[in-house]
Amino acid sequence: MLTLDSGETVTFDTVSQEGLMEDQGRDPVAYFRQYGVHRSKVLADAIELAASDLRKPTAPKAPHVVLGPVHVRGAQPGDWLRVDFLEMTPRVPYGVISSRHQRGALPEILPRDVDGSIPAVFSKFCPLDDTADRARFEFSGGAATIDMRPFMGLCGVTPAGNEPLSTIPPGPFGGNMDVREMVVGTSLYLPIQVHGAGFYLGDPHFA
Repeated sequence: MLTLDSGETVTFDTVSQEGLMEDQGRDPVAYFRQYGVHRSKVLADAIELAASDLRKPTAPKAPHVVLGPVHVRGAQPGDWLRVDFLEMTPRVPYGVISSRHQRGALPEILPRDVDGSIPAVFSKFCPLDDTADRARFEFSGGAATIDMRPFMGLCGVTPAGNEPLSTIPPGPFGGNMDVREMVVGTSLYLPIQVHGAGFYLGDPHFA
């Protein structure tokens, strides 16, 4: 467990769950290859995670790759943890627009399969240069441009209690909030539940 003093800065190399999930084959190299992404563009840590035991058998089923917890010296229940987002830099030149199980971005208007159903995961990729702040999203019916505003979908402190929790529902500890306004330059305040706070994050978004 990483331990920090209040006010210190930490860098997280986050990993998306896309390409790592069981119904995607749990093989990011093969998954991304079908969309034209070369192996050299697939994160080495994603490949390593896919080859490992990602889930404990007793843990609630959830897709997110979570980093942490970070122990903050002196943090106590009843305190507030302030998290300042200083920089968010994409690690790969592609993204995923997901409508898993008819959820996610605009599932009701996404292109359909020949039988009329919405694909379990609708994913298209667009190259980004190092300075791009916009991305072109291409699909069978046309194309759209999406402004890039990276944020973390999942940020929280360790909840009190010993019961394992799914990463999907958020709670008073934060968690899977998907608040797109939490971009670079913003601050998040979380009510500390346990000694040391136990900050964690995951589920990186480009927009």
